[in-house]
Amino acid sequence: MQSTNEKQDLKNKVNELNKQVRESRSRLTQLNDQKKEQIKQKQTFSKQIVELINSNKKLREERDKLTNEVKEVKEKRKKLNQEITKKIEEVKKLNTEKSKVTQKQGVRENPSMIKKQIEVLEYKIETEGLKFEKEKQLTQTIKDLKKKLVQSQEVSGVWGKAHEVSKEINKLKKEADAFHKEIQTKADESQKKHELIIGNNKKIDALKIEEKKFNKVLDDKSGEIEEVNKELGTVLKQASGEGLKLQEKRKHERQKKEKTQKNSLNALKQAVEEKLAKGQKLTTEDLLVLQQE
Repeated sequence: MQSTNEKQDLKNKVNELNKQVRESRSRLTQLNDQKKEQIKQKQTFSKQIVELINSNKKLREERDKLTNEVKEVKEKRKKLNQEITKKIEEVKKLNTEKSKVTQKQGVRENPSMIKKQIEVLEYKIETEGLKFEKEKQLTQTIKDLKKKLVQSQEVSGVWGKAHEVSKEINKLKKEADAFHKEIQTKADESQKKHELIIGNNKKIDALKIEEKKFNKVLDDKSGEIEEVNKELGTVLKQASGEGLKLQEKRKHERQKKEKTQKNSLNALKQAVEEKLAKGQKLTTEDLLVLQQE
């Protein structure tokens, strides 16, 4: 009776331990699923961070390229401005020389204007029917202007040179203005890319904060999983130990039962053999006993 109770107690204990194993494994599966979901959510933030970092890398390359281009254009503009400054100094010298020659020759007008006046007066004499006195007066004026034009030949050369240098200055200024606009355009583009980088850095910092929160959650979840694994290991060990005890108990009972059956069979055989020895008639049951091993 005591043996039967012990066996039942072992069965109950093993069943209870197996129940705990199932519960622990179910809890472990649940925790692992939760951890996978947290990892998945964390990877969403990590992916965004990587995308922003790659975007910033490209933006920095583009910004640095623009910055270098701005430096190159500024250097070109600087050389151009230096050339303009030289040309302006040259014009100033020519204007000073022009003023001296003008005073020396007594010429106050531009030689080209004098030539234009001569052409107008000559055309007037040729095309208009002027009175003799008027034509004589205009002819004298043309003569005086031609004399003045001859005197202004030296002035004309200086004026022409000054005019050409002024034209070169205007051309150089246009080129300088074009460089200035190019610098402004590239500098604006560079600044916009720089601002995008700053904006992306702020987003990255915010995403890293969120990512860090998931690291804490994952650490906690890993701790829970480790704890459940330890509990499961302990319960499995106990279940295994109690299971072995139950197996030993069943084995012992089976061996005991087999021994009892064997003793009973031996007793029956002995009784049948005694019948044979006495020459008594054997029953069917007796014959079956003799056939048992």
